[in-house]
Amino acid sequence: MTDDDRKEIDAILSANLDAIWTEFREQSARMSAIRFGLEDLYADAYAGRAGDFSERMQHLLQLTRDAPVKGDPMQRDALEDLKVRTATHLERLRAAVAARIEARSR
Repeated sequence: MTDDDRKEIDAILSANLDAIWTEFREQSARMSAIRFGLEDLYADAYAGRAGDFSERMQHLLQLTRDAPVKGDPMQRDALEDLKVRTATHLERLRAAVAARIEARSR
């Protein structure tokens, strides 16, 4: 492989990686905006009812553990990993909303 070949390959990779990173940042921004809105909506809906919110989140977490996850067919270990990741994000959402509910009740 010549130096020119390496430079051409590097240029192609750089161009594609830039597009991938741009899309990744865009998706991350979208998810952040959705989560922010969802946190605010839940905090408003459950204002003064932190116990009800906690029960709802426990129910969602239980569903995540018990129910199949929607998506493409996948191997069992990948499915279990997806369930764990989903539960982790639900727990983060629960903590963030609970903090908002608490702050708004002061």
